[in-house]
This record gives sequence, C-alpha cells and structure tokens, in this order.
Amino acid sequence: AVTGAEKAEAVGGVVGAIDGSNTEAALITSCYNTGKVNGRGWVGGIAGISGYQKTPMTVEVKNSYSTGAITGASHSGAVIGKMTKGTVSGTYYLQGAQNSVSGTIAATAVQFASGEIAAKLNETSNVWFQALDIEGMEPDASPVLDPAHGTVYAGYCNCTDQGYTNRENYNE
Repeated sequence: AVTGAEKAEAVGGVVGAIDGSNTEAALITSCYNTGKVNGRGWVGGIAGISGYQKTPMTVEVKNSYSTGAITGASHSGAVIGKMTKGTVSGTYYLQGAQNSVSGTIAATAVQFASGEIAAKLNETSNVWFQALDIEGMEPDASPVLDPAHGTVYAGYCNCTDQGYTNRENYNE
C-alpha cells in the first residue's frame, strides 16, 4: 500500500510523477501494482501524473497492470491519475475501477486469476509468470515477475473452452 501525506499530490503505485526534460524520454514497462494507493490528488495505480513540471519529450506506459484500490480527492485513476502527456498501451486494470486514460483495458478478477492477463501481457514481452496449477504452490491471483511461479500456456479443457495452465502442450 502507498499512502501520501495529508496534502500529498502525485502518488502512484509505481511512480508518483513522470517528470523530465524535453530532450528525455520516459518509459514505464512490465510493472504492476496490487496494493491500495491513497493521496489527495493525482493518484494512480501505476503513476500519479504523467507530465509534471518538466515534461519529458515522450512518455510511454505499456505492458503493465494495476488491481489495487485507488482513492484520491481529485484526478485519481486505476492506471494514471492525470495524463497531460504520453501514451498507454497493453496496460490492464481491474474492471469497475475509475479510469479515464485511453489505451488501458479493463479486466475482471477472474481474467487476472485464470492466467488470461499473464498470457496477453506476454504477447508483448515474455517476462510475466503466474502459478496456476503448480503442485505445492498456491495459485496467484494475478501475474508476477518471478519465474519460479511458472510460465502460462493456453490450452483447451474438454476440447471446447480455452483455458490457461502451467503445463506446456496441455490438452485435457
């Protein structure tokens, strides 16, 4: 959980403010937040504000997700609280959370827990893992960046519905 001071602005689950200069690029990729984020204003699951006092030349947020609860008095969002500059792509958030940034995708808790979001995130960068059916390991509620949790594979259960598993070439 991340909590800003009573008057804090620019509070994020990964970064508070994306700042820089017109000659620098800012990239946030393959990161996640599952904790609560609370602040006064500009509060986001990944970043509080994109483009602050010194705006970077380019800002890109991609291949990430946020499922934590976000609370703020103004400019709060599931992924980014306030986006004054930049683009977001391939970034997921928990359906039902407040969101106002284009390029983000809502997903249900079931989609996160099933391995579907891990598989979709790996379409861009193969760094996401999730324990689904590894013996002796509790299933993960969402993707992680720890290879011990196992690669996620798409498979077919009962030859009809696509499912996800940690077993390669699994076709029950």
